Amino acid sequence: MLQETLHHGHSFFHRRDPRAKILSAAAVAWAIALCQSFPPLILATGGAATALFAAQLPWRDLAKRFAAVNLFLLFLWMVLPWTYGQEHIWAPHTWQLSSDGLLLCLAITLKANAITGFLVVLLATSSIPEIGRGLHQLRLPDKLVFLLLFTYRYIHVIAEEWQRLFRAAQLRGFSPGTNRRTYTTLGHMLSQVFVRSFDRSQRIYQAMLLRGFTGRFHPLTASLMRPADWILALSCIALAGGLVGWEVLLRG
Repeated sequence: MLQETLHHGHSFFHRRDPRAKILSAAAVAWAIALCQSFPPLILATGGAATALFAAQLPWRDLAKRFAAVNLFLLFLWMVLPWTYGQEHIWAPHTWQLSSDGLLLCLAITLKANAITGFLVVLLATSSIPEIGRGLHQLRLPDKLVFLLLFTYRYIHVIAEEWQRLFRAAQLRGFSPGTNRRTYTTLGHMLSQVFVRSFDRSQRIYQAMLLRGFTGRFHPLTASLMRPADWILALSCIALAGGLVGWEVLLRG
């Protein structure tokens, strides 16, 4: 399921406080999402590539993450250039290739890869518990922090429960197909997963109450923002402001 493979490291980004990285990721992602002109997008993409190189992350894991993003973008490249815009540069038979569609696809590709790159560098270099602690220290509601941490913790358990049910069905002769019997069986299995997950959640909540749970988040470790953390946060905020300012100037 959710495998954390990128937070093991000793680079500059791995050592930074999660609060600084969360603020930096939010600022940069917001700024890149607002950009529509190519100069700011190219700068953001170059910055993301530089940060990825500095983070010293495994290239195989990075390739898998970017492949998932660009696989979705591939469908945009197959559709938008032929359906968007009025200025056509090539029109074989009934197909009409638009320059506006190509430019839009290129802008979306740069934007998506830049945002993904910064999010990987700034968030994937911290474990989920560290991100939860950072969100709590940023004064986000405890319920949102609990939702993140418990979802991460128990989605693996739910996946294992589904795998056990699926293997049990296969041992009883179940063979998936595109027929009513398959859909009925899968529906019954899914309902069993929901029922068992609900029962498990009740037992976990009762066990937490018996151990003194009061609804508040209590991190096990406390950390202070160091000068390097402030430098990272302020640099990313400055980058975000520069991208937005450049975009405004280009539009004006």
